[in-house]
Amino acid sequence: MHPTASFAIVTDTACDLSEEWLAQKNVALAPMYIHMGGKTMRDYIDIAAPDFYLAAAQARKQATTSAPSAEEYKKIFQDLLDQGYANIVSVHLSSKVSASHGMACVAIRELDAAEKIVALDSKTMSAAEGFIVEDLVASRENNVSFADALVHAHKIIKATRLFVVPARGTVLGNNGHRSCGVRGKTRALLSNFSRNRTLFEIDEEGRFFRIASSEVLVRLAGDIVREMSLYSQKVGPLAYAEISSGMPRDLEITEKPMDTNEFEKRRIRISNVSAATAVHLGVSAVGVAFLPDGLIGMAHEDAAQRREAEVVVRTAEKVAAADKSADKKINILLLGSGGREHALLTKLQASPRAGKCYVCPGNGGMWTIARKADFDAANPQAVVEFARTHDIDLVVIGPEAPLVQGVADVVHEAGIAVFGPTRAAAQMEGSKRFAKEIMQRAGVPTAAYQAFTDEAACQEYVATQPTPLVVKADGLAAGKGVIIAQTADEAYAAVHECFTAFGNAGQTVVVEEFLKGPECSLLTLTDGKTVIPLATAQDHKRALEGDTGPNTGGMGVYSPVPFVTDDEMQQMISIQKRVVAQLASEGITYKGCLYGGFMLTKDGPKVLEFNARFGDPETQVILPRMQADLLDIFMHIDADTLDEVSVAWDDRWAVSVVLTAAGYPGAYKKGDVISGIEQASALPDVLIYQAGTSLNEKDELVTAGGRVINVTALGDSFEQAREKAYAACELIHFVGKTYRCDIGLRALRGRRAWEV
Repeated sequence: MHPTASFAIVTDTACDLSEEWLAQKNVALAPMYIHMGGKTMRDYIDIAAPDFYLAAAQARKQATTSAPSAEEYKKIFQDLLDQGYANIVSVHLSSKVSASHGMACVAIRELDAAEKIVALDSKTMSAAEGFIVEDLVASRENNVSFADALVHAHKIIKATRLFVVPARGTVLGNNGHRSCGVRGKTRALLSNFSRNRTLFEIDEEGRFFRIASSEVLVRLAGDIVREMSLYSQKVGPLAYAEISSGMPRDLEITEKPMDTNEFEKRRIRISNVSAATAVHLGVSAVGVAFLPDGLIGMAHEDAAQRREAEVVVRTAEKVAAADKSADKKINILLLGSGGREHALLTKLQASPRAGKCYVCPGNGGMWTIARKADFDAANPQAVVEFARTHDIDLVVIGPEAPLVQGVADVVHEAGIAVFGPTRAAAQMEGSKRFAKEIMQRAGVPTAAYQAFTDEAACQEYVATQPTPLVVKADGLAAGKGVIIAQTADEAYAAVHECFTAFGNAGQTVVVEEFLKGPECSLLTLTDGKTVIPLATAQDHKRALEGDTGPNTGGMGVYSPVPFVTDDEMQQMISIQKRVVAQLASEGITYKGCLYGGFMLTKDGPKVLEFNARFGDPETQVILPRMQADLLDIFMHIDADTLDEVSVAWDDRWAVSVVLTAAGYPGAYKKGDVISGIEQASALPDVLIYQAGTSLNEKDELVTAGGRVINVTALGDSFEQAREKAYAACELIHFVGKTYRCDIGLRALRGRRAWEV
């Protein structure tokens, strides 16, 4: 190894690249283990592939494999770090087939090195995994940066396809493993009896699925060539590698249909598979991995083109900025209707650069200070059309629904500045499973979990777990898709509810371990490179006092959280940075607000969830304390120049109490007249943010939602802020007004209040 190289590369032996080539290219090897005939051998080291082919043919029992342990990966990684490498990328056999990737992630977490080491799940195997290693080597040889190399490696992962024909009698499950047990043995016997062989493709998630079966191998090879031809029509000329597992005759048969002029192709190599791959596919397996020709090793050109484009764009932006007068106003379109959006609107309008402000749909309070727009805020084209016809300079997306619909993507493509992450990045909130997988790859501490798409399987899993348990619908469920089940019966009911009551959001259900400790929210602003932490806050989710009753969207909040230690704060910031970096390494630039919900456990902060936008009601206590131009910050995020921004904070405390309609979070009445807003707003250091409000035919302010009003107050002490907020609550009236009287009360008792 040469520490002068920009980064180190590690791979397991399932990449099927020769040991000589790997050594020549300074790629560290993590050997898979082969278990056969009562012996355990290290692939490439204790047993070579040809020796395995012979031994496997004579063995009475089927060989098995296992991944290197976390301790072994820790040693490999630590040795490389000790040699002076600043970064390491480790490439692994599909996580659906092997524990190799998972073991590396554990090692990274235990080394606390997520900012230095990235474990790549190839989501494939054999020659296809080898393509990724070859690309990383080429990137390093061309002095491509670590970040750019990772981005290009993900392009390779997405673009590569792999088709294999396992040995006759080898039956793959959809997790890629050879089938075991009675069912697997029965299927293998039937396969042997029928003389059929089966063609499999590995999908985007790294699972094998059946394409076709035939007794004639050349027919299956023809199917592969047809798939290559179709793919070539989409992407152009192909590069491919053939896979051989000990039977040259079968490889010759596979090559016959390749002799065609239907599409352009170039063979890179023949991969004689490792013992580890042969265990999975069987001796005599054949296959083909292919991808667009010229893609491998082109990271340096991608990076150069991007840098050139960035320079052009940045120069154009500077020229445009210089041409504009210092007092040029920015017209704003704000999407959303809650207390969060009212707080955002108030803060944005405080900027001297704020021009005309439009809200869609807005609420009764927002309509008094901004213009009402009437269109579908979750329809990207409708948003762009309105922005273009009303000279909008910045679109601010408040709620999550338009984000997961891709509104930010379309607005950005239209050349309009936008605040809010892309559809891909918004999966951090739109899919709890996606977020968990990102956290796992980033080495972020979070609750142990399992995800299910089948209710029966989920119920079986729940039966094996201790309670309490946390059951979550994977998608967006209006803040109601998270259930804390105290008993097994509650857990069974929660699983059934998630699968049946939340539509598409409940197609996948996540079951998590229950974490103990006080909760804390930390919101950050990022342009995908720079991460700026905001102030901490703590929400009160339960509807009733004493943190009892059903979950809600939030009944009250305060900021900052008094018992968060400096060390915990730094850990939470580090976690947010690691997540943003992990997303970037996978080709997803996160731009906007990343909301981290944390549990402050005895082992340190652990992530409960991520949201892809400002929190509600956290925003209503964070923005009043922020001493910065929010409009200026949003424009810097859009321009990728957040590193030029700094944020200061008011030292005072902020407490916000949510006034709700009777019955919330269940059924509630709408249309009741609200009074007292002006009197409450007149109190010193009191801010009123409206949420579920509207105007009736008489232009009277009326209730129009479950959470009606946020009453926020600032104070020199926590107690003073609470007193001011509750004094203002008493001045506001509407039929059925309800609220919790204990917002922040538990925190006044300190951390010990959560230890009971």
